[in-house]
Amino acid sequence: MIIKTKISSLLTFDGLGLKDADEVLAGEIVMVAGCDSVGIGDTITSVDFNKALPRVSVDEPTIRMTFGVNTSPFSGCEG
Repeated sequence: MIIKTKISSLLTFDGLGLKDADEVLAGEIVMVAGCDSVGIGDTITSVDFNKALPRVSVDEPTIRMTFGVNTSPFSGCEG
């Protein structure tokens, strides 16, 4: 699906901060302001070159923790 919109601000990450950018390259992590419908894996191009890259699927972040009884051979022994 092609959506035409105007980007109001383009920012790149600089350490823990952000800095303004006029141009970014493929693979850079950026923050886009002015377009609500952009998501992870979408391709943003100019009007002159409107061919999208294959969409990248990104899994949701997950964490798994297992809590159990200490069953090691040294359980109950003082350190």
